[in-house]
Amino acid sequence: MLLSLTPIALLVLLLSASVALFGSDASYGPNQVALIIASAASMLVGWRRGMSWQAIQDGMVGAITVSIIPMMILLSVGAL
Repeated sequence: MLLSLTPIALLVLLLSASVALFGSDASYGPNQVALIIASAASMLVGWRRGMSWQAIQDGMVGAITVSIIPMMILLSVGAL
């Protein structure tokens, strides 16, 4: 249970550090680096728990597939 919370705690810590160090400029790059590091930590937790790389990839593709339609709606509304 605690192992699964590690990427979330890491993300909160990295985002907090990013805002503390860079202030309003944090959204230009450091936040994206924090997301990539937290994603890598999630992948490592999955590997440690015995998930195969194929299962991890399937999870990523599934998450992207679900989020594409809302992103397109937001882009369409923003274009008006």
